[in-house]
Amino acid sequence: MAAAAIEAAWNGKDNARVGAFAEEDVPDPRVVVDTLLLRGSREAAEAFAKAAPRKDVERLPDFVAAWSATEADKAAREAIDKTNAARAAKRGADALAAIAAAPEGAMPFLALRLVHGHGLGPSVTGRAAEAAERFCAAAAKAEALGWLARAARALRECAREHATAKGLSGNKLCHFGRAPGSRIGRNEEDRVFLTRRRRVTPRGGPRRRPK
Repeated sequence: MAAAAIEAAWNGKDNARVGAFAEEDVPDPRVVVDTLLLRGSREAAEAFAKAAPRKDVERLPDFVAAWSATEADKAAREAIDKTNAARAAKRGADALAAIAAAPEGAMPFLALRLVHGHGLGPSVTGRAAEAAERFCAAAAKAEALGWLARAARALRECAREHATAKGLSGNKLCHFGRAPGSRIGRNEEDRVFLTRRRRVTPRGGPRRRPK
């Protein structure tokens, strides 16, 4: 578990090891920070959030500062866990019910995950058009938070569900364009090109990682 290893490195004053973990994009740094904070390791979370600055994680320190553990946050986490379990069991109706039962007021990190979860239920139950709309909404919220990895994931799911809704065959392309100025692009394409059979190279040639 990454959070436990980071916590041990921090407690052992091994800043280089904390920095090495912070340079990794998997597991998702925002999820790692959340786990550290849940474990009560705020100093380790703060150090991790600042250890490897780059576009994808430039707002991690803000996330640490704004993190909360209210009753609404607790209820949101329970709803997310139930949703994930229901989805794994292919119970789309139960997944939607779990999300619907979550109260408002959770911190933005969890509120976004709930929005994303709203797309999972329709996806499992075959309502592809509805799932696509909800995933696109999740992508917009994720980008607004600076959580670019989640935004890219939601865009991929949006494109896939849209392709399903339109009945696209393997040789037909589903293209979702991002608005000018979109910040998505380090880990995933800022334009999502998806076919049923394979992902293809975006227009303009291979993707390049920003410096």
